[in-house]
Amino acid sequence: MSQERFEVSPVRPMPRVCIVYNQASGAVLHLHQIIAMPGAPEATDEELIAEPHEFAGHSARKARAKIATIVVERDALNRQTAYKVDVKRKTLRPLGRIEGRARSFPPVG
Repeated sequence: MSQERFEVSPVRPMPRVCIVYNQASGAVLHLHQIIAMPGAPEATDEELIAEPHEFAGHSARKARAKIATIVVERDALNRQTAYKVDVKRKTLRPLGRIEGRARSFPPVG
């Protein structure tokens, strides 16, 4: 067995997350985030929303046409709260508390 050692660098989540939602109903389908290695540049909003759209592009075009995205500050989210997107205002709206085991986002920085 090798005695080689390796160092694990701490990663940091970006301060913004992308909310992927059904553009007709506002139902949240996915929360997309980018985790960066130390020294990596911060992702732009355009980069943050590009991946979910790319993933959707691998499915049917019809499905891709029905999703939309908004970018929100990570600190604005609470994992104990259910959300919906107000499709007219393109803002995140809390629906209420989620019952069950409490989870939280990892701290930024």
